[in-house]
Amino acid sequence: MDVKDFFEWVDGVLYHKKWVKKNGAVSQRRKVNMFKPNLNTGYVQVMVRGKRLSVHRVVWEYFNGPIPEGMQVDHKNGIKHDNRLENLRLVTPRQNAQNTKQHRSGRLPGCSFHKGHSKWSSRVTVDGRTRHLGYYDTEQEAYEIYKKHIDGWEKTTP
Repeated sequence: MDVKDFFEWVDGVLYHKKWVKKNGAVSQRRKVNMFKPNLNTGYVQVMVRGKRLSVHRVVWEYFNGPIPEGMQVDHKNGIKHDNRLENLRLVTPRQNAQNTKQHRSGRLPGCSFHKGHSKWSSRVTVDGRTRHLGYYDTEQEAYEIYKKHIDGWEKTTP
């Protein structure tokens, strides 16, 4: 489905080209940002031909074409209803997971503070399995171990 058949971009605003009301009447152009975020997911969604679409994905496809398989559209600032093009980027699922609130607040990926040991823990999850990499005095040390492990794993992955 080509999103340009259903949406248009005018002066920095995304519009639904035709909006069918419940009574069957068709009104022209409705601002997409008038739709409220889904209470369960936090994402703004629209219906097209009975299919629910996330607006951030619509905006990305409008300007960049289809999203490649295995890739995701991420909100750089973590605000799920901020669908400005400059706030969106194409990422792998791992990169998207690293842009969680915890990491945006300054935490390094793969690191967490373990109160019981009073040290920083380093761990990595690959293919759904978590591997503990040890305890370290600083977050930076834990992150360096995490990075070495990830870099080595990505080079050996086909």
